[in-house]
Amino acid sequence: MSLIRGSMSKQPCPVCTVGVDELVDITKTWSPRTAACTQELVTWVHTLNIIEHENLLSKGGLCNINAR
Repeated sequence: MSLIRGSMSKQPCPVCTVGVDELVDITKTWSPRTAACTQELVTWVHTLNIIEHENLLSKGGLCNINAR
C-alpha cells in the first residue's frame, strides 16, 4: 500500500492492476496486486539504471521509497 502512487497514477487500485483508463469497465478482471509480485518488481528494477527504474515503477503505479 505504501508504494502506490495514488489516484492519479497509471494503476491506482491498491488491490489489483487495473489501468486508469479501464477503471469504468466492470466486466473485466485484473490480476491481484500482491506483496510478492510488487517486491519482485521492485527488486528487479533496482538492477536497472535510474531512468528505466523510475519509468517501470511509474508504469506499474508504484514509487520507490528506498534511497539508492
